[in-house]
Amino acid sequence: MEAFLYERKSTDERDRQALSLDSQDKSIREMKDFGDYKVVRHYQESKSAKKPFNRQMFTEMLGKIASGESKIIICYSLNRLARNANEAGFLIDLVQREGLKIVTPTKTFDSSSAVTQMYLEFLISNSFVIDLQKAVKRGLSYKVA
Repeated sequence: MEAFLYERKSTDERDRQALSLDSQDKSIREMKDFGDYKVVRHYQESKSAKKPFNRQMFTEMLGKIASGESKIIICYSLNRLARNANEAGFLIDLVQREGLKIVTPTKTFDSSSAVTQMYLEFLISNSFVIDLQKAVKRGLSYKVA
């Protein structure tokens, strides 16, 4: 089965999250069923998923999925794919209506699985970003004061 492999870290700064992409890749390739998939395109980027459709490779991958090039995404975790409601909803819709399958080391999400868990995982990842923003702003305000 042909699949797209997607890995993302949140920052493009070289020294921050330096091992993130390597550790994602290692975990994915150690999945027991990884050999069942033929990776036809490996997407790897260093960009925040906070803003919708702000990642070039992610958007390209979604276009290729929409055009039928693959119906499988392999990734480390759903939060690598989306941390905002727009992209999360778009992915959930692709799973429910277009037959997209998202494979992680711990779970596979497809139209026959409980989509509720996808909603919850995306909600948690979105909430994390919002809470982190508040904490950073509070910390900076305190530092300035």
